[in-house]
Amino acid sequence: MTTTQERRAGARPIARRSWLGAARPVVALTAAVAAGTLFVLTRLVGGLSEGATDDLQRLATELGTSASPHLATALGVVATVLFGILIAIIGSQVVLGDAEAETSVKTALGLIATLSLLALVPAMTVALIAAVGSPELRGALLVSVPVFVALGALVVVIHTIEPGDDPTLLRIAERERRQAGERLDRLAGMPGTGTGQAVVVTSAGLAVITLLVAAIVLLVDGGRAVPDPSTAVRALVIAVVFLAAVVSVLIAVDAELKAEASPVRTANAAGYLLTAAGLYGLGITTAGAVSGPVGLGMAGAGAALVLLTLRVLQEARAVRDGRVTAADAWWNGGPVVRAGTGTARRAAQRTADAAQGRAEQLRLRLAERTPAPEAEAPATAPDVAVPDAPEVAEPAPGLRRRLRRAIAALVDEG
Repeated sequence: MTTTQERRAGARPIARRSWLGAARPVVALTAAVAAGTLFVLTRLVGGLSEGATDDLQRLATELGTSASPHLATALGVVATVLFGILIAIIGSQVVLGDAEAETSVKTALGLIATLSLLALVPAMTVALIAAVGSPELRGALLVSVPVFVALGALVVVIHTIEPGDDPTLLRIAERERRQAGERLDRLAGMPGTGTGQAVVVTSAGLAVITLLVAAIVLLVDGGRAVPDPSTAVRALVIAVVFLAAVVSVLIAVDAELKAEASPVRTANAAGYLLTAAGLYGLGITTAGAVSGPVGLGMAGAGAALVLLTLRVLQEARAVRDGRVTAADAWWNGGPVVRAGTGTARRAAQRTADAAQGRAEQLRLRLAERTPAPEAEAPATAPDVAVPDAPEVAEPAPGLRRRLRRAIAALVDEG
């Protein structure tokens, strides 16, 4: 079994990012959800006219009064979730061990933390509006608003933690750059155009089909439901706006599926298609409420949209298989698939540039943190063996005595 010391030895230091960079998207998303809540409330009361403002205050007071008793519970639940996410992010490097697995887990947990905070924004927005006209709710806001701000600060703290260490992020950035380059190579040589031109041309074609179907409906009805010109123009404008929105979504679908058929991109494309279906249904309802024949004409144009969607899916699969498709005519989805190619190419180029920039920053950061190698000591000349001075042999003891006697004899003779 893995001991605690071994786990600590395998843990890596936690990298941090700037507070401002982490706080900016959290604040922007919170403001966007609050604005969306206000928009929905104003649509429920019929706009922002003088009478509708009182209706908005009354509706917000009713919603805020019913939501306030549950707001404290929701704040407690989100606080528990955020603290659990913070502990999981810090401890994932010990439990998982694999750096890239840690990165994916930390990214997913950061997304969950942001969504948990955003889930409280509609209730907080309604409670703030209700507190303007209800003194009973102001006391509750003295508790809920500071807690909400503290939870937002905790989300920012979670986002200041980098999802991985620098070597792991560098490997991921290099892989993203390589994959984006492969997508650019696959899309090279294919005709691509801008989104605006494709939306205008395709929406105009669908508007013509809408008018033809509406004219057929009027002929079958015997002309009894002919609207006045201003009403017909207003309904047609509404239909064209919604058709343009649906075409824009189909271009996004084409761009997603041309890149790769990964589970994430396939899920994105499915979500886009559901969004297109919702927009189309809302457009039929809105245009039909203004002019029945135009609404039926827009419904009849749905057959062309179905064929266009099938063409988009077929062409995206051909591109993924490496088959370069020809530029089709407008009636066969040519502008849409060409715009999808251009969108996919621009997205791949942006991804490659962003990944290259991140990789360069990470390399510089790693170079700054890596200590410089110590300077080696200068090489010294090899030691030269110096021969020892020759030793003078000392005379033996007997020789010394004979020498002394010889010297003494010479002295006596002299």
